[in-house]
Amino acid sequence: MSVVSDITPQKEAERELQSARDQLERRVDERTSALQDANEQLAIFKIFAEASTQGFGMSDMDGRVVYANPALAKLLGEPTPEDAYGKPVAVYYGEAYQKLRETEIFPELKRAGTWQGELTMRSLSGELIPVLQTSFTLTDEQGKPFRRGVVVVDLREIKDAQRAVEENLCELQAIYDGMMDGFNILDMERQTPLRVNPALCQMMGYTEQELLKLAADDAHPAEDLPWIRERAEGHAAGRYSRTENVPLLRRDGSVFYADVASNPIRYRNRRCIMTFFHDITKRKRNQEALRQEQDSLRCMLQASDHERELLTREIHVGVAQKISGAKIFFEAIYRDCRNLPEHVRENARAGLTALEDAAAEVRTWLSRTRTPVLNDYGLPFAIADVIDQIEDQPDAPEIFYRCEVDFDRLEPVLENAIFRVIQEAMDNAWTHSQTEWLHVALVQDGEQVMIEVRDEGIGFDENQLPDGSFGLYGIRERVRLFGNELFIDSAPGQGTCIRATFPLVHADSAATSGATGD
Repeated sequence: MSVVSDITPQKEAERELQSARDQLERRVDERTSALQDANEQLAIFKIFAEASTQGFGMSDMDGRVVYANPALAKLLGEPTPEDAYGKPVAVYYGEAYQKLRETEIFPELKRAGTWQGELTMRSLSGELIPVLQTSFTLTDEQGKPFRRGVVVVDLREIKDAQRAVEENLCELQAIYDGMMDGFNILDMERQTPLRVNPALCQMMGYTEQELLKLAADDAHPAEDLPWIRERAEGHAAGRYSRTENVPLLRRDGSVFYADVASNPIRYRNRRCIMTFFHDITKRKRNQEALRQEQDSLRCMLQASDHERELLTREIHVGVAQKISGAKIFFEAIYRDCRNLPEHVRENARAGLTALEDAAAEVRTWLSRTRTPVLNDYGLPFAIADVIDQIEDQPDAPEIFYRCEVDFDRLEPVLENAIFRVIQEAMDNAWTHSQTEWLHVALVQDGEQVMIEVRDEGIGFDENQLPDGSFGLYGIRERVRLFGNELFIDSAPGQGTCIRATFPLVHADSAATSGATGD
């Protein structure tokens, strides 16, 4: 006997139960995997957040801190991030934050989900810190807001840098506006300025707006445009960086002159030239007045030197010869008065001695004033001749002469000026310094001539020289008129060094022959 029961519903129920169990296990596995992924992501975020130099933080919906990374804790002045947990967010902001949060931040978070702006935070020490804050809302799985997050960037360094830049810009603007020299930036393609400073406007008599519309060619006299264009192209190509005596037209048509320095630059993404204009009109007037004065003084010196030559010749053919004749007669009288009384012989001998001394002084004076060696052979030989004359004198110092020149003859007036300066310096050293040796140098250095006279004598104090020190006065005047620089170094007991430089101006054949025949 058997009993058969229909268990189909039971089997179906078992199958459904097993299917539900399998589905649940899959969901548990999926959930576990998702939680593991979430934990890994949270761990990565924590590593990232704690290593970041920007502040990361979260608060609950009541505005209490639930998370802060180390950077944010440091910004807030908290010893550790945990010290900030549970505190109201508002304690780290100023008084205006509460109103801003209600009127701007929260409405924007509700509308867009995020808000960004600059705020001022207040650390526990009371320091006010400018920050850039990004706020956002965090939602749970059901999309319900449950946290508010912030990313905070410390703006102190940026603000300090901005202030420094603003201060530098203000300083540069003050310098730019206060420059005495004119300045512009010229667009090479359009040949019009892109920028001009107030000094250039004042120089040229235009307003800034007028100058910015002025073509480059209209700023110069028409007759000077060819060479000005050539120089401008050279400046743009970097071949020139400076051009002197550039004529410029003022608005009223008058002309002034400027030294121009420029460099090619890129400005507003265009090929330009940055140019500085230094007004030299007053300097040119002063130079012209000085040149006229120097020309007048040169003529006076030339006339003086010419008169000296004439006087030397007159003394040579007149006084010197008469003294020589009188000396011959006295020598004859002295020989013929051997039998005369002793006092007569002594008077004759005294007269003869006086004539010999006078003849010696005349010869010395003639040797100092005559320049036949200079006229005939040039400066190096004339200096050597003066050295020979000094060394022939009793108790003369030992003289070392260094001559390093390539030129043959210089322009006569310049040649005479250099000779007189070095002659006077040697005479002063020989006469006054009590030195045992003397160094004399004549050196050509590029486009100038350097002379030097140096001794180890008793020296002097320039501030205590007696009146009538015409030797140094003559040296200074000749160097001022014909030379470049004069250097006098002396002190009591320290010797003396006189060094001067002159421009190298070669003589033409006509000038040299004229000087030789003078």
